[in-house]
Amino acid sequence: MLKPRNLVRLRHVLAVFIRHGFEDVLEGFDFLSWVGLKRRKLPRPLLERQHSRAGKLRVALEELGTTYIKLGQILSTRPDLLSPAFTEELSLLQDRVAPMAFDEVKPLLERELGKSLEEVFEKFDPDPVASASIAQVYRARLKPGALLEGGLEGEVAVKVVRPGVPELVEVDVELVKEAADRLSRSVLGRRYDFKGLASQLETTLLSEIDLHQEALNVRRIAESMSEFPRLRVPRVAEELTRRRVLVLEYVEGKKLTEIDAREPELASDLWRAYLKQILVDGAFHCDPHPGNFLLDADGRLAVLDHGMIAYVSRENQLRLMALLLALVERDGDRAARVCLEMGIPGHDFREGRFRSAVGLLVARYSGVTMKDLPFGLIVRDLLVLCLRNDIQIPPELVLLGKTLLNLEPLCRKLDPDLDPVRTMKDMAMRLVEEQFRRDISVERLLALLLELRSFVYEVPLSARRLVTQMANNELRMGIEIEKADEMQLAIRDVANRITLGVITAALILGSAFLLRMDVGLRVFGYPVFALVGFLMAAGLGIYVVAQILMGRH
Repeated sequence: MLKPRNLVRLRHVLAVFIRHGFEDVLEGFDFLSWVGLKRRKLPRPLLERQHSRAGKLRVALEELGTTYIKLGQILSTRPDLLSPAFTEELSLLQDRVAPMAFDEVKPLLERELGKSLEEVFEKFDPDPVASASIAQVYRARLKPGALLEGGLEGEVAVKVVRPGVPELVEVDVELVKEAADRLSRSVLGRRYDFKGLASQLETTLLSEIDLHQEALNVRRIAESMSEFPRLRVPRVAEELTRRRVLVLEYVEGKKLTEIDAREPELASDLWRAYLKQILVDGAFHCDPHPGNFLLDADGRLAVLDHGMIAYVSRENQLRLMALLLALVERDGDRAARVCLEMGIPGHDFREGRFRSAVGLLVARYSGVTMKDLPFGLIVRDLLVLCLRNDIQIPPELVLLGKTLLNLEPLCRKLDPDLDPVRTMKDMAMRLVEEQFRRDISVERLLALLLELRSFVYEVPLSARRLVTQMANNELRMGIEIEKADEMQLAIRDVANRITLGVITAALILGSAFLLRMDVGLRVFGYPVFALVGFLMAAGLGIYVVAQILMGRH
């Protein structure tokens, strides 16, 4: 049951999609009846080009704001759900909106800080330097001695969540989760994990509107990049950071798009830093587009916007290492095997077809030198193959493919001669050593010993319980048959057809006997009951044949 506030928002969302020409889609998924609407016969062109509809979808999502922009960005990484025309268009989604008036933002800032702006800042520019659907960023100057710890002083960037956004996000996420629940009961829901998609959206948005979480992300990435002298991450003013306000060191510099000089050392550091985040630390900054990097006056590259980072489990880190090395060695069979270990094959998965597709993908680059190998593109294409062959890949690995695809061109811009594959091979042994060094710690060994102790203690008890149940004839086994419901429906369908066939045969035989009997009314010299029986038999026969032919399609 929808809450009243959700119902109002839902009507607005549906109205926006209808206005942009998606009424047929809403009706197809029965979303109009959700709020008691009926489809109207609108005089609009139905035979639109696909890319035109994709553009309208992008505009509609941008109009609906934060949640739907983020949903579109997630869908742009899912070529198994949408055609290339739509994924390419959604990748262009812009999260830029007109700035909110400072008079509306200032009360929230002062309430979160617990002080007036004049008490904390020597200067505060009311015009934001950046404005997105979730937050706005202002430039300010701290008062001398405003912070007791951290040593941060001078120019700072103040990021504040726009008033009303958390409440709207909460409503929109509830609507998306309800829509995912309805879709999961449809035919498409048997193949696609719509509930998982909604859960990914919720996790992403909740982390982005919680600036405490972004502060933790900043510290984590800064620690990871500390060994790379040409890279930097802005420091956080811990004392001034709140759930809706984040105060960071302000960075001035050139965007990567404005840099013409070659920076081979910087490119190498950037590539190595991301490999370390992914394969050793297990947490990586997953939005490396040009606007999130600034080259400062000291020649150091600042990495900005840590609202979203992805986490990779230890098991998948090792599998990723094996996958990357398999791609480097052009070993398609091993790459396919690792993909199967990382994902979960669905009902429509065909292993032979998948292995053949991966082999063709790897063979396509057999004549390309290591230096020119488009590494990010290969990883992205491989993940696309997994999704299209009904292998459910963890969301963080899909984000990884997008991250590498965006990162590699940036590194090659800084150094056209960069060889990302050779860099990865050079780092491989060191990365493995760091993984083992991290895993073989006192705490890790203690945890393993505790698990071993529990195992040794529980095995005799479990064995004794099993033997006792067998001796008392109390052992029971539970067997679960996959697709049992579908099998039951198929058996019922066959039984119904057989029953109709028997009835049809009985009608034909009964009518044939009636033809030879002189009873009742006659039409054209034949008994009426016999003619009715033949007509009923013919109708049932046509129905059974039609059901069989439709079942084949």
